[in-house]
Amino acid sequence: MSLRWRAVLITGVSLVVLWGIAAAWMMQGVHANLERTLDSRLAMSARMVSGLLESAALAPNSSPANFSEAVRISGDEGIACEIRALRGRVLARTGSTPSSNFDNLPTGYSTREMQGSQWRIYVLRDNGYQITTTDRIDERNILINELLRAAGVPFFVAFFGGLGALWVGIGRGLTPLKVLRTQLRNKETNDTTPIAVEHSPSELRPVLDAMNGLLGRLAQALASQRAFTDAAAHELRTPLT
Repeated sequence: MSLRWRAVLITGVSLVVLWGIAAAWMMQGVHANLERTLDSRLAMSARMVSGLLESAALAPNSSPANFSEAVRISGDEGIACEIRALRGRVLARTGSTPSSNFDNLPTGYSTREMQGSQWRIYVLRDNGYQITTTDRIDERNILINELLRAAGVPFFVAFFGGLGALWVGIGRGLTPLKVLRTQLRNKETNDTTPIAVEHSPSELRPVLDAMNGLLGRLAQALASQRAFTDAAAHELRTPLT
């Protein structure tokens, strides 16, 4: 395995672990915030209906037809709504409201299974009314998952873009090694001149110093060998007296 691949692999695995932890943490936080936002939406719808009933000065014993406008506005927000008197009489409800008994529901938030589906429920009791707003858990999950995917796509694009930038950056950082390899490959057998790599990083300089020191000792050895050979040849050419 090349040094470039090894560096990218080690750094990439580290990034995957760190970014995975960060992504899980972020997604968990986003999911919790979306749940709270959707719960707040139920409460706001219930309070809005209560405000409409108060402004219209309707009494719990009024005709159910008088309450249709209040639940219609809530239904336009995609939330099922039911208005009933505290004595249990249903005054109005949206068509999407589950046909279930809401008498025993606690005030505030709760989760119940009705008609084979899980529902998130908010109950407000005020001015003689029980106002119940609900939405289905599976529909909430669809919305939350779509928002999480929308938030996650830029995250993954940035991650893979970072890996690409890492590959290019490591390749450029290894350029001095490529220059060194080229110089060593092009050296002649008797070439003992020092190797010079411009803009060499500090990590490469000990290697260059060691190689240049080796080349210097090799040059001295070759010079000594040539001097010995020349002296021996001279002695052989000189006649004995």
